[in-house]
Amino acid sequence: MNRIGSFFVAYIVVFCALSTLNAQSVTINLSVEWERSMHFAPIANANDTIPYLVVEYGNTTDSAYYLQRIVAYKGNEFPVCGESVLMNYGNPPPNWYELALRSSLNYTGEKHIVTMDDAFIVEDSNGNKRGLSIYNVHEFLNRISYFGSTSIRSYYYWEENDFSPETVRYYENHKDENEFSIPFDSIMMLERYRKNLVFLPPRSKVIHRYNLIGFWYVRGEYLFKLPDNYQPPRSVYDKTFRYLLDLPDSIDGFKLYKGTIKSNETLLKESTK
Repeated sequence: MNRIGSFFVAYIVVFCALSTLNAQSVTINLSVEWERSMHFAPIANANDTIPYLVVEYGNTTDSAYYLQRIVAYKGNEFPVCGESVLMNYGNPPPNWYELALRSSLNYTGEKHIVTMDDAFIVEDSNGNKRGLSIYNVHEFLNRISYFGSTSIRSYYYWEENDFSPETVRYYENHKDENEFSIPFDSIMMLERYRKNLVFLPPRSKVIHRYNLIGFWYVRGEYLFKLPDNYQPPRSVYDKTFRYLLDLPDSIDGFKLYKGTIKSNETLLKESTK
């Protein structure tokens, strides 16, 4: 092999190595933890243990990155299921208590795959969507536990001002305060920003948790995973003006992460209780 050919081969090897390194510079580790139930009656009592999905974002580099979190924050600890985006039970609304109770043991003995992207997409072994019963349980608990504190407008949706450097710096300087001396709408804007982006300083980790009580209640087995070759979205959808808004390349020193993410899968086994 001549000198030019050797140089070309060496270049390809180095390029592939750098690409692999970049693809693995941000990782997501999935796991399931069990905790004693609190304040979830009548779905679970104080003697029950319920599962939580732990999502650990890791930055293995010396650079600071930010990315959009998987599954948008909805104002509570319950994950967004795909069916919730399409559901419209009409007016007057249904009896959520009855809907939740009917969901008990619906999927006993069944195996499911949960693909995590904008929402939790729950499918059985035949590819049928199976998130409705889980959604009914979470919506009932949301309404008796959280309703009222997060019902003002649609504060978890994105707006253009969520990504301004001024907003970022203001929140970082005041995030430990209980009150803000700014208009209420601005507070909600800051909350949208904080909850839907993940900021990873060099060599750091950030952990999010999702309450899986609905999965536990309807029974069944669930394999949680990210889409193959997952890359975080680089834009968000503005529902008001109906267009995609590109995320900035940098926010206050944190670079937008544009590589693929290495992740594992984790299994929630059906509870024997």
